[in-house]
Amino acid sequence: MTNLRRGASLLVAAVLVVSGGFFFFTRHDVQPEPNVPPAGTIWFGTSFDTKTLAVSGEALSFAQGSRVVMVAHFSATVPGGQGTNLVVDGVSFPEGSASASNYDLLGAVILQAFLTTGPHTFEVEDLGGNSLAAGIVTITP
Repeated sequence: MTNLRRGASLLVAAVLVVSGGFFFFTRHDVQPEPNVPPAGTIWFGTSFDTKTLAVSGEALSFAQGSRVVMVAHFSATVPGGQGTNLVVDGVSFPEGSASASNYDLLGAVILQAFLTTGPHTFEVEDLGGNSLAAGIVTITP
């Protein structure tokens, strides 16, 4: 039954991704800023600055139903016009809104109310399936 519930949660998450349930912001050629993850990693927090993508309220776990955001700093720059895929617990979702210019950061508000309690692996991949950034967040009851 747990696998069925988890599958249903991921299906709902997929619908939200496709329908705009995740809000993405990108930035090109970012200089090192405080509270921006190192290249190849994803940080989670309670908010981020939409201009610099600096993370506030950084944490590794959040209570079910609380606001969670992610900021991914890519290990390689994504060329303008190309999208990425967000992979959550092994299920891939096309990001869908490619930037017109090159970019190496991605921020998203995660509607984690649809994630079950426990750890969740997030990864951003380029369209060739190469990992650009990864991180794990835990949702607690």
